[in-house]
Amino acid sequence: MAQLRAAADGEEPGIGAFVDAYWPRMHRIAALITAGGPEAEDIAQESVLRALAALPELDLERAIEPWLDRVTANASRDWLRKQARRQEVLLDQVADEEEDPGWPAVLDAGQLAEEVVHALAELSAEERTVVVLRHALDFRGTEIAELLGVPDGTVRSLNHRALKKLRKQLKPEEVADAR
Repeated sequence: MAQLRAAADGEEPGIGAFVDAYWPRMHRIAALITAGGPEAEDIAQESVLRALAALPELDLERAIEPWLDRVTANASRDWLRKQARRQEVLLDQVADEEEDPGWPAVLDAGQLAEEVVHALAELSAEERTVVVLRHALDFRGTEIAELLGVPDGTVRSLNHRALKKLRKQLKPEEVADAR
């Protein structure tokens, strides 16, 4: 508690303790939501700066972790939205210049070593965000709905659809046998 107050007051030791305590968690959230890209570090740094700026306004008697998770998840979602817009522009530009319809496969994050991270990368940004918040961070459905600004049913639907896709990707032969 004293360290949080010190960080909120802008004291260097408090800020250092804040970063040491919460950086790994914030980086992990950013890495999971962005499918393990190098941008997770930038997003986590931005999230730490946002959190430090907002600390003086917070009730430091309450648990800070859920709020930090939201700050980091929102920063990650903002980054994903920006990337989607950039990719749309890139796709439009290349489509005008290229005739080869197979070129977008180069943009996939599919060269990652871990199957789960690869499978998460194949989900839509919304599906990936719901899965990470629900299953990696143990947010309740109502908390996710509030964070994303969508109805509870949408969260349940996104979660169901994402888990179905993940099962299919991670065990394609079992899914095919079950049909």
